[in-house]
Amino acid sequence: MMPTSEVLYPVVRDAGDGRLVWISEWERGTEIVCLTCAAPMVGRKGEIRVHHFAHASGGGSGNCTKETALHKQAKLIVVETFRAAKNSGTRWSLRFRCQWCAAQMAVDLPQRFDSATIEKSLVEGTRADVAFEAVTGLKLALEIIVTHRPEERSLRLYAEADVLVAEATIRWDSLENLKSCVNADRVHGWSRATCPGCARRAEITRAAEAARVAEAVRAAEAARVAE
Repeated sequence: MMPTSEVLYPVVRDAGDGRLVWISEWERGTEIVCLTCAAPMVGRKGEIRVHHFAHASGGGSGNCTKETALHKQAKLIVVETFRAAKNSGTRWSLRFRCQWCAAQMAVDLPQRFDSATIEKSLVEGTRADVAFEAVTGLKLALEIIVTHRPEERSLRLYAEADVLVAEATIRWDSLENLKSCVNADRVHGWSRATCPGCARRAEITRAAEAARVAEAVRAAEAARVAE
């Protein structure tokens, strides 16, 4: 595991009001703490290395290893950004590709869901990194991928319970993208994983196949009567 001193954190928490502070927005003099372990942090904006936050000398804990910190921070950012967008009425999207033509698609999560919770079980036997829920009963499990994809068993349980699933790979250099959207590598169980154009073509194909089958049935019935 990479030690905390080598992690270039792009975001911290304001020790005063609790808001997220990104390195691109940080101003000197603000007291800041780590999102993962709440230890004091310092900002570094030099001319050689990428601008970043780091633990104050000797700070950090065993919970701030590279993969653990990234996974936890991504979940916190997703939930807090969702709630802020929900409260302000702004758009914050889940983006993914059409399963057929790879066209870019987007779903406004605050518009579709009412809550987002870290580490919540939506079905018995597995737990979502972030669970989105709507009063309509719609549920979405967002799985944050740092090193491993969700187990097939978990995906099967979600499918059996009609729970939507989105898998999103997160890295330190892409963490700030969560301010505007979640880019999913894969989605499961969502009919909208097909873009409108492909959906129309699929409907035309199904209609043509239904017509072909109906015509075959009529022809067989006519042949039987003729006998």
